[in-house]
Amino acid sequence: MRSLNQFQHFVKRSKKQTIRNNKAVIYTRVASQIQNENSKIQYQKKLCLHKAEQLQLNVKKCFGGTCKSGFETQTDIETMISYVEKYDISNIIVYTYDRLTRKNGYATIEKFKSLGIQIITVVQPKIFAINLSKLYR
Repeated sequence: MRSLNQFQHFVKRSKKQTIRNNKAVIYTRVASQIQNENSKIQYQKKLCLHKAEQLQLNVKKCFGGTCKSGFETQTDIETMISYVEKYDISNIIVYTYDRLTRKNGYATIEKFKSLGIQIITVVQPKIFAINLSKLYR
């Protein structure tokens, strides 16, 4: 079988150089104090750390950890984006995509994508991210 390298010039390339490394951050969130009392944030963090270990990722920092509706998370997300840009983080690990945000969800996913950042979820397949981004269009 021949190498596929001869077809590389047909591949659409991103204008931004994607940084790939083993650095990651974790983002956790619950919507209510009741969920927090049931240790949901700790559960999300534990599973995210396990996922990082499976993928041999070096977790640099954890963000979120708050009781906020998905419509109120923009400040936390912006803080995380600033950190990710400053320290060249390639991966964000979340329990599920909706933990990131519900308000401006598509824009948030596109922002990470434009920065070359991979969003890794614990329980949802990657194909869900593609469908989610189409949903927000």
